[in-house]
Amino acid sequence: LSLTADCITKQPKSYGAWHHRLWVMKGGGEGVDLEFELALCKQFLEADERNFHCWAYRMQVAERAGVSAADELAFTDEKIQQNFSNYSAFHYRSKVLERIDREAAGEAGEAPNAASASAFAGERMARLRGELEMVVNAAFTEPDDQSAWWYHRFLLAWGQP
Repeated sequence: LSLTADCITKQPKSYGAWHHRLWVMKGGGEGVDLEFELALCKQFLEADERNFHCWAYRMQVAERAGVSAADELAFTDEKIQQNFSNYSAFHYRSKVLERIDREAAGEAGEAPNAASASAFAGERMARLRGELEMVVNAAFTEPDDQSAWWYHRFLLAWGQP
């Protein structure tokens, strides 16, 4: 990992360096300090919030570290509030919403009862309303930027039953 740290410090958008770091992280088992990896991602995203290599790596690290989807939504909130034009943060956020759906489906089991299905639908609609409010604010702030419009389109598709 120290080799790839040197590489991504010099070339933060190197496909090969991030891919190798991910390969080492996945194969490293218990020897990899996932909290350090998350802090490293935060540091790189502070330097360049649109570094999609780092966002993709963070997704893998966060899942492996057991970071909750709620915490990852909060992280994307912070990054989107810093820059409404951050397509990478919006894209990552879409993946977190899909993760929430998968986790909710897993908790409900193979055949959810009517009450749990109704509760899930209610939670999802409340989340959709909040997401739409955020993206409308983003589009109003930066109307010519495609990031918010892409996320809006994603939300309309995601919100379909």
